[in-house]
Amino acid sequence: MTGIPMWQRGVSLVEMMVGLTLGLAMLAGMTSVYLGSKQTYRAGDALARLQESSRVAVEYLSRDLRNAGAWGCGAANLFPSRSYTCAAAQYNQGGLKNALLNGATTYAYNFALYVQGSDTTIGDTNWLPGLDASISGTAPAPSTGSDVLTVRGPESLSLTVTEHPASANLGAAPLKVRSTTELATGDIVVATDCEDAAVFQLTGISPAPDATNAERTLAHATGGTTPGNQCTELGKEYTDGLLMKAFTRTYYVAPGASGRPSLFRKEGPSATAVELVEGVENMQVQYGYDSDENGIADEYRTAAGVAAADWPRIVSVRVDLLLASAEDNITTEAQSYGFAGATATATDRRLRQSTSFTVGVRNRLH
Repeated sequence: MTGIPMWQRGVSLVEMMVGLTLGLAMLAGMTSVYLGSKQTYRAGDALARLQESSRVAVEYLSRDLRNAGAWGCGAANLFPSRSYTCAAAQYNQGGLKNALLNGATTYAYNFALYVQGSDTTIGDTNWLPGLDASISGTAPAPSTGSDVLTVRGPESLSLTVTEHPASANLGAAPLKVRSTTELATGDIVVATDCEDAAVFQLTGISPAPDATNAERTLAHATGGTTPGNQCTELGKEYTDGLLMKAFTRTYYVAPGASGRPSLFRKEGPSATAVELVEGVENMQVQYGYDSDENGIADEYRTAAGVAAADWPRIVSVRVDLLLASAEDNITTEAQSYGFAGATATATDRRLRQSTSFTVGVRNRLH
């Protein structure tokens, strides 16, 4: 058998270069496919997260807006625009009852106004109207351009007042309800029926709340924790009426734990604000104004366009939210997007999505 000549053994330089070229071409193709698949996955994941965050933000806001001022039947007329003193003779005159809390007309406890807000645009130095001191210490600077929205109303919980004994001073006796652990001393609550309402602070619960649905006696003495009650008289007995926990919640956009903007919610005047949804860059709010009091919004105004006396005529709220992805370099170029009736172009390559929804304030709709 004849051996293979030396010059026929191995691979020539040309063959090696051709092989390397083909290998590099295949590697480049595979890399391109991988990077394309990865970018598609990143874009799809970012979009899914934006949609999820949008749904969560809308749920928080719309749920509170639907409950704004919903103090049971006749809710639209339960709270007058003035506060009452604790003179028994004045209660004997009848009429509507109001908040009995200390500072009943302050921003945190003015339950006669179910929605309020403040407006600003990017670069502004002032809020219109100005922020209350209970909010201004935690909300961001107005230059961020995102609005502030405050909602007041009852929690979903409503308990029947099983007994409210008669007393010399109208409504001064403790109330009784059947409850487990829904209530706690210090809660702000509203006793209401189809005619009247009174808001006050619980100063004691007996027996202490536990897992049993036992009858509880609810005290509402003067003093107590902040804000405290001006007096014990609720103005009437509320047997067979409803008792509901009251809330005042303020929403705004500010930098979150990650440094990215987030939607925050602050409960009452002193609680620490809670970061609800990361990635919310902007919130714009418009208020449906009912000029002829037929329960239908005739026009939508920003908070700056709502006079102090016109807040009780707001029948709906329109909210625009702008959300941005946590990661940059999601889009192939800077994205153009629409938000709150305007078009803008991003300065980065994050994916953005805007959402708009309108909620009717149920206690103002006919």
